[in-house]
Amino acid sequence: MITSRIHEAWLRKHGISARLATRSNSLPVLGQLTIAGLGVSMLPTEFFREEISKGVLVVLDIGQDLPQIKYYATYRGGQNDPMSKIAALIKSTCDFHRPAN
Repeated sequence: MITSRIHEAWLRKHGISARLATRSNSLPVLGQLTIAGLGVSMLPTEFFREEISKGVLVVLDIGQDLPQIKYYATYRGGQNDPMSKIAALIKSTCDFHRPAN
């Protein structure tokens, strides 16, 4: 998973080993592992706003900016390409906010 590699490279650059890191594609799983006290995680604060406001997750001020991760959708293109509509939908909805219950 590319985000893990980006974060691990950032950690190495700052002298921290991620040798015992747990990797997951699921933000809720990573959040629950962190809440359970199994370590620290690099998580999007907007997605975990409720847990942060309740105090079950705490934001650590590390004094450094984490690497920004950009996401791209690649497709053939053209007016009749259905993928252009899907890419536009993804762009308009993907912001790491949780959907309303």
